[in-house]
Amino acid sequence: MHQAETRPAETDLGETLLILNFASRMLTLASDRDTVTDMALETLADFAAAPRVALWTLSPDGATLTLDRLFAANAASRPELAVPVAGGAFERVFAEKRDMAFAARPGALAPLPAGPGQGCLVLPVVASSGLILGALSLDAAAPAPETLASLRLLATVLAVSLDNARLFELAMVDGLTGLYMRRFYDARIAEELAALRPGASACLVVFDIDHFKRVNDTWGHATGDLVLREFARTVRHGVRRGHDLACRYGGEEFTLIMPATTAPQALEIVEGVRHAAAAMTFPGIEPPLRVTVSAGIAQADGPGQTAENIFARADAALYAAKEGGRDRAVVAK
Repeated sequence: MHQAETRPAETDLGETLLILNFASRMLTLASDRDTVTDMALETLADFAAAPRVALWTLSPDGATLTLDRLFAANAASRPELAVPVAGGAFERVFAEKRDMAFAARPGALAPLPAGPGQGCLVLPVVASSGLILGALSLDAAAPAPETLASLRLLATVLAVSLDNARLFELAMVDGLTGLYMRRFYDARIAEELAALRPGASACLVVFDIDHFKRVNDTWGHATGDLVLREFARTVRHGVRRGHDLACRYGGEEFTLIMPATTAPQALEIVEGVRHAAAAMTFPGIEPPLRVTVSAGIAQADGPGQTAENIFARADAALYAAKEGGRDRAVVAK
């Protein structure tokens, strides 16, 4: 009898501790939006025993929800899907700012509410300011009250984290390329070098788009901006997600911080980025435009390194790449 009376309290305590641990990790990682989102969806799926959980982002005009992230089959993905808000279940959820259960739309790419019934749970994602950021949808019937309370708390933590990430992005992310800006690079390279231990290494790469002034002069600044965006996309796809940190250093110059990496490892990744950049296409631009990039790589070994020193070495290697004919990568001696 004593055990039967204490078991609910133990379960509540266990769930509370899990949520507190989740919240602390989310707030610590608030600047990394993708990691925050993936962690949140996986946790929600576990709590609700839901096979699929989706995060939807509300457009600035409030008219459309875009599928931001889908967690299904123990993996996160980002399928392309958008739905209107007006006249549907999401509009009701946003109007009342509370979770609701609906019937699930059969065959939908992600959990989608279809009307009255059970099978799809929708929770609004609302910032502390009251701003609606989007919604969560789960393949789940109406859960038990204690589970629903946990899901609401998790949705609140996610909203705070996403709002923090949004504010961080406004302050630290370059609006044109979507990469981190110089001030973020300055902070992170100092942190990375300070964390180096004896026997450990890290690399810094400095990229420069070859003859970029000629791009602006010949094709115009709008095309120059397009080149910058496409190269930033190429870098993001070519580096190790969650490991390497790409930044727009200024103008047509980009940096890549590569923790726990040797120069030969960095060179292999940089060569992949360089070849991918040379393969970039720009349909409709005349005369046809081909872009190449040069790169300098510097390796830092152990403690005692400075940001100024490693950048100077990488920059000197970049200069050697330019002097050597461009469209190449050089490793600093």
